[in-house]
Formats: sequence, C-alpha cells, structure tokens
Amino acid sequence: MSAEKIEKIKQPTPQVISEPGVSGYDIGFDVLLIVGRSGTGKTTISNRLEKRYDDGIRVIKIGDIIRRHRKTIADRNKEKSHPIIGVYRRKDIEDRAPDRLGEYEIGAKMRHGTAPIILEAKRAPLIARVVRERALENNQTPPRVVTIYLTTEDPEIAYRRVYDREKKKGSKLSLERIRRKTIARDRYDVRRWKRTGKAFPNLHYEINPFDLESIEYDLVLPTDNLTAEESEQKIHEWLIEKGKIVPKAA
Repeated sequence: MSAEKIEKIKQPTPQVISEPGVSGYDIGFDVLLIVGRSGTGKTTISNRLEKRYDDGIRVIKIGDIIRRHRKTIADRNKEKSHPIIGVYRRKDIEDRAPDRLGEYEIGAKMRHGTAPIILEAKRAPLIARVVRERALENNQTPPRVVTIYLTTEDPEIAYRRVYDREKKKGSKLSLERIRRKTIARDRYDVRRWKRTGKAFPNLHYEINPFDLESIEYDLVLPTDNLTAEESEQKIHEWLIEKGKIVPKAA
C-alpha cells in the first residue's frame, strides 16, 4: 500500500451536537472505531485521544472486556442449561462473545445517550455494521460511526513495537519469536472468524477487517514513521478538518 495517507468518507458529515461531559469540544459522532494489527499503535493512540477529549469520550477495549468477563463466559459455557448450548458449539459461543460485548456497548450508548465512545477491536467496523443494520430494521436511529485503520507498510516495524512492549513487561522472547507469534495470531483470527461465521451467519464474519479491498475506512493512517503522539495529533487534526470534532469557542 502506498505511503500516502488514504482518506475515504462514506457518510455525509453529521450535524455536530454537544454531548454530555465533553470538555472543550463538540463531538459529531457516536462511535470512533480504531482498527489495526498488533504493533500499529491502537491502544496507545486510543488512550491519548481519550485524554485529549477529557471526560467527553471513553475508550472501550474489547480485549480488556473479555479478560474481565472471561470467568463469567467460561462458567456460562459450562452450564448444561445454557439456552444455546446444544445448538452451537461452546467454542463458537466463546468466539462470538467479544463482538456481542462490542454490540452491547454501542447499543447502550445509543439507548442512554451517553458520551461518545472509542471502540478498539479488530472487528470494530463489522460490529458497528451489525448494530446499524439492526437499528434500521427496528426503525431506530443508527449510530454515527467514524472508522480509522492504523497500519504499517513495513510489518517489521510492527513486530519491533510488539517486541519492545513485551520486553518492558518482562518478556524474554526474542524478536523472531515475537514475529512468529504475531503472524500466527493474525492467521488464527482469520480462521476463527470463518468458523464463527458458519455458526452465526449474516453477521459479516466472512469479511476480513484487515482487507482494505473489503472495507472502506474513513481514514487509513500509516504509522511507520510516526510516534504515538504524532499519530494522535494527525487523527485529531483530521477529525477537525472533516467536522467530526469542533473546538468550542472560548
């Protein structure tokens, strides 16, 4: 992919409204989706955006939610009386859980009118697509969504970032081991999505969120030569340029 930043807008610029709790900015979206492979800066950039917009936006990391709910999910899957055990394999239910939690969070934001959210998840745009389709089917207002895809044109940069991150946590794994594990995890995710899609059709599991031919993101940002601070600043400037964020008058 070219090093040039790719920008594509699928939706008209929404009417900007003030959201509760926003400090210093009016927000023109309900959900900001941050997507990308490991090592592209998703978590760091999401946290920086949350800090920049103060109390106005909260970050939801699907991985963190799953870790908090892992015991609950495991216990539920073991229950013989679970209503969908016997229809689907336990593994299928567990693999579907991250997306269900993401759908719930977006739906809860729309129902309760709370502050906008940043959703960090590999399948974030497809999660939002399901919520949108259900809202339209029920004659409800769909969420206003902005999708941002972070990438590195040189995958070695991403592997190095993952290596440095894990090393700070005390990992003794070599860079080559980190590279192999990261590649294996990405391949496993694709297989898992395909398997889950067979059990839960019509939920877009056949689409690979990392395939830019399959999903049209609003912004694609290569982060190879950018620090997390620089990436976050570029996203902030782009949001202002597109009317998604409007600084309040002093």
